[in-house]
Amino acid sequence: MSDFERDDFDIEITPELLANFSTDEPYSAYETDEKTIEQIREERYRRQEQRKLQKRKQLRSNIMSYFMPAMALVLLVSTVCYMNSLQFGLVVSYNDEQLGVVENAAVLEEAASIIDSRIINKSLDSLENEPQYKVAVVTNQSEFRDSTELSRQIIEKDRTLEDELCGVFVDGDFIGAVSSEEEAKAVLDGLLEGKKKEAEKLGEVKSVDFNSSVTAEVGLYAKDSVVDKSELKSRLTNNVDISYRTVVLEDQNVKIKYKTEYKVDASKPSGFEKVTQKGQTGEGVATNETVYIDGEKISSEHIKVVATKKPVNEIITVSSDSKHAQTDIDTVKDTDTDTKKAEKATDSDKAEKTSDTDSGKDSAAEEKKEEKKNDSPFIWPTSGYVTGYFGYEGEHLHKGMDIGAGEGTPVVASAAGTVVDVVFDYSTEGLGCYVTIDHGNGYQTCYAQCSDIYVAVGQTVEQGETIAAVGSTGDSTGPHLHFRIIENGEFIDPAIFLY
Repeated sequence: MSDFERDDFDIEITPELLANFSTDEPYSAYETDEKTIEQIREERYRRQEQRKLQKRKQLRSNIMSYFMPAMALVLLVSTVCYMNSLQFGLVVSYNDEQLGVVENAAVLEEAASIIDSRIINKSLDSLENEPQYKVAVVTNQSEFRDSTELSRQIIEKDRTLEDELCGVFVDGDFIGAVSSEEEAKAVLDGLLEGKKKEAEKLGEVKSVDFNSSVTAEVGLYAKDSVVDKSELKSRLTNNVDISYRTVVLEDQNVKIKYKTEYKVDASKPSGFEKVTQKGQTGEGVATNETVYIDGEKISSEHIKVVATKKPVNEIITVSSDSKHAQTDIDTVKDTDTDTKKAEKATDSDKAEKTSDTDSGKDSAAEEKKEEKKNDSPFIWPTSGYVTGYFGYEGEHLHKGMDIGAGEGTPVVASAAGTVVDVVFDYSTEGLGCYVTIDHGNGYQTCYAQCSDIYVAVGQTVEQGETIAAVGSTGDSTGPHLHFRIIENGEFIDPAIFLY
């Protein structure tokens, strides 16, 4: 097919164009013109193709300009999703050794806090070096270390710290550390034992303790603070001023004052008063609890007196109108119980209670006692009347029951048992002369303010057996028995068992 037959070209035949052609010219001229036309037509075709190509490029450019933002967004979303699918952590190293991976910096900070809290001697730096870390991708979350494990690993790698040592402190000052708590205790006990031997020349040593604050604490210490036992003892003995408190039981011979008793003789004339029995001072051994601080006596407290020779009371015989007649012992013994109770109530600003009321109370109490006495393991320890009940008197607890009776009235064991304590104390303080009996099953009874005791420690007694005599020793205002019942170390009301 010739170029003239292409439908793509539309050539317009004009007169000017025909004028160029002449039949007089040879054929070759026509051929030349024909080639020229074809060249024109080729040029036009080439330009048209270039225009089409440019249009296609423009179209592609327009399409890309529309879709580029969307494609960028898709790429961004894809990148974020990928990054979110990854697990990152911190690879921790200490002293150039990799310890493991933690989830975040908070775990590392918490581990540092744990280490700092475990260092007992706070004058030391917390760590030899700072832990190093870098971010890394973690493929398995089980690789993460917690703060406790990380702190343990750091301590193991630290060349300046050692765990589970025992440090000794005096008044807050660090003295040294040994390898175990047992070693520290052995050194401290040795110091106390030495002071105890020094104090034995003063008497029976009850206790020796540090008056200074001396403590032993197990924990994390610097390795260069570790010493052996002998060095620690040397530092405590020679380099530190430690104060000691020693309690010694010291015995001393004492004189026991006698008491004065007044005896009424109604046959004597008015105003009669005469010493019919001279008083004799007794003798005994007083035990004092003395406290020493660094060898200096600080206090001494009397705790008991054991009589080696009992005092003999002075007896003064008086007429019935004497001002001392109210204290007559024989009168106390022989006077009707109900009448004396009424008198005691009067002395206690309880004049409203008549003797009839008290008698009725005693009668009811006696009936109740008879009803329960077969069920109770205890019996009344003496005959007489109740002058003081168990319970609080203001802020003071009266730990027993006071039973008024004449001096010398027999005191019997309230229940069978074994004597565990006997004290002869003729001073005017405390319980005076008393005896304690253990009955088993957690029960004990105490009989105090006695004038005499007839049993000894370790002796077995039966219920109702005479063990002592009513008196007025110790902190007492008149002859009576102070009776206590103790259950498992606690004082309880004797009336629960006696009424």
